[in-house]
Amino acid sequence: MKEIICGFAGVGKSTLAKNVKGFVDLESTPFKKDWDIYSDVAIHMANNGYQVMTSCHKELREILKQKGANYKVYTPTKDEKYQYLQKYKERGNDENFLKLFEENFDKFVEEIEKTETNIFWLHGRSLQDVLKAKEMIK
Repeated sequence: MKEIICGFAGVGKSTLAKNVKGFVDLESTPFKKDWDIYSDVAIHMANNGYQVMTSCHKELREILKQKGANYKVYTPTKDEKYQYLQKYKERGNDENFLKLFEENFDKFVEEIEKTETNIFWLHGRSLQDVLKAKEMIK
């Protein structure tokens, strides 16, 4: 099974999926917050050779953990909040999304830090750059 990449909003999952063969951005929206089905699809795809990238919603990570899935969380640090808020604006996220992340960015990152041991901090780098450095992308 390949490692499931749980990526924080804005780390570059969609861009990576468009640019690198074999990487799939498994968007959470179609699953309508049915985290069990979302996790099953991600695990199935990873078991069948796809490099799957998912959201890093707490509920999803909890289910992946319960199911013993091989996943890692890729996230910015709290210091990167304003760069990410700018990125969200530039890519056209709506006002509700912008408000949610403006008010909760630090909380979301802190929650990941408190509940996960399998974190990879991006420190200003894109997901694609980090995966190249880890030799997950040739």
